[in-house]
Amino acid sequence: GFKHHFGRDRFKEAFPPVFLRLFHLNSRLMREILGEGNRKRYYIPAMHENDDDQDNQPTAYEQLGGEPVLRKLTQRFYEIMDTVEDFKELRAMHPGNIAGSEEKLFLFLSGWLGGPNLFMEKSGHPRLRARHMPFKIDIAARNQWVMCMVQAFDDLKISEPLRSELLHSLLKLADHMRNVQEAT
Repeated sequence: GFKHHFGRDRFKEAFPPVFLRLFHLNSRLMREILGEGNRKRYYIPAMHENDDDQDNQPTAYEQLGGEPVLRKLTQRFYEIMDTVEDFKELRAMHPGNIAGSEEKLFLFLSGWLGGPNLFMEKSGHPRLRARHMPFKIDIAARNQWVMCMVQAFDDLKISEPLRSELLHSLLKLADHMRNVQEAT
């Protein structure tokens, strides 16, 4: 099975059971994330719209609720990161005042979800990996980031299937940010 193919220890280390239960991951997604020892490029919802149906289909940004809901989501994400003891290592990677980080995440997610491309208008191409290189981002940091996002989605009661689709995409994005080679 999947665990045997990737090795039980690698599977358990990369995705603790509580993380898997909260995230409802399936084996197809796990294969996409873990690949054959290589991480795959992250999924960007706004870039995967069917061009023929783009005018007929709401973007992920619109499905989420647009600017007001995205603003609440990013605020809740940073509130969780700032106050929950389990995320102190992730919090330590951020400046004392997290308002700027919160705003940057909001601006980035706006365009990433298919809404106004606010980050690029203000700061140019996101260059996410380059911007995150100064920070040690390992599996634990990735998991903390995603768990903050899962909790924020749950607190805002983001409904299915949008919840799972976006969280799956965000997990891929967070995995793409990893820059620490860990033993397998």
